[in-house]
Amino acid sequence: AQRSAARLVELVESAGRRLTTGFIGSAFLLDALERAGAERLALELLMRDEFPSLGYMVRRGATSIWERWDGLMPGAGPACASMNSFNHYALSSMFSWAITGLCGLRPSEREPAFRRFGFAPVASRRLSEAHFGFDAPVGRIEVGWSWSGDDELAGELVVPVGATARVASEIAVDERRATAVSPGALRDVDDEPTWPANRKWWSVGPGRQVVHWRLTSKL
Repeated sequence: AQRSAARLVELVESAGRRLTTGFIGSAFLLDALERAGAERLALELLMRDEFPSLGYMVRRGATSIWERWDGLMPGAGPACASMNSFNHYALSSMFSWAITGLCGLRPSEREPAFRRFGFAPVASRRLSEAHFGFDAPVGRIEVGWSWSGDDELAGELVVPVGATARVASEIAVDERRATAVSPGALRDVDDEPTWPANRKWWSVGPGRQVVHWRLTSKL
């Protein structure tokens, strides 16, 4: 697994940190990079606006995500007249990591329908804040973070009645880590294979919860 993770990072780097995935790979690329410990690279790919990228589509005036990276070529029109939707799920599936990674909402595989979820964002100085909310079957869920100082982030989440959340004691911030200030009782979560590894978590119940992380070590 470690060799495969290193190889994936190597392939992205050798491509000049440009997106080369298509219908299948785009949905899994950023999540796979995060699991490989390359959170900063995943965030860079999500936020880049050079061709090809999601940000490039926005720069070309897109209000929805295209079927093809080359839907509109730089300085030109459509790459082809057929099979060229400007509102398509295939590449937009990549944006799911903006919810799970950037905003930090981690679904549980053990307790579906968000009866349990994790909160572990991947933050960056390139953004002042990031937020996401939706109406889950169990009720309204909201997660988000913002900078509260030069070296501290404030995370906030809304946990509906009937659900519990696990908050990560440590998160990735660009090339550094941030550690929770005065966390609750920490515990390991070994049964959630899709959540960030090598972290400790603590449980919070229903209501609006606030957590603070402070920048510490380098990655």
